Amino acid sequence: MSETTNTEAILLEYRKTVRNLFDTGASDVIDNSSPRHAAILIEEMVRHAQVSFRAFAGGMNPVVWNINVMNALKEAIERGVNVQLLVEHDCEPILNGTMPDIVRRAVRRCVASGDFDPKDFSHCATGDRQSFRMEMDQDTKTAAFSANNEGFASRVANIFDYLQTKSIPYAA
Repeated sequence: MSETTNTEAILLEYRKTVRNLFDTGASDVIDNSSPRHAAILIEEMVRHAQVSFRAFAGGMNPVVWNINVMNALKEAIERGVNVQLLVEHDCEPILNGTMPDIVRRAVRRCVASGDFDPKDFSHCATGDRQSFRMEMDQDTKTAAFSANNEGFASRVANIFDYLQTKSIPYAA
């Protein structure tokens, strides 16, 4: 088996695990240690969101925020999910033209002011105050994820709500 085929098989198995966590209502926490894992988690969180999806990211790495994630975000907005995206700095999918306009309108930028600095907060995402992804190490981008943990997902949503108050409309 080639390395590419093996990698794809591993990613497919990871996606199956994530979907199973959503489908069974399990509250297990799993690790996310690669951008491709992050892309799977975010895409599945968006696809499972019924009310809201919120994410706080650096510049939206295009490996993570890929075309599948962009399509999921677009479809979520079209079905009435409240999508809110915060970035710390330049938003790569906007700059490289891969972000649909309907998704672009959901992006805001966190700006440092006074004693507030967005670098003091972990990048995170939450869907319906039920699922979450939280980076535990900004340098290595390792993160924890749960499809069904209302308590912690609500705390992540509260952090996001605070960050939202420190944001401005994104202007490319």
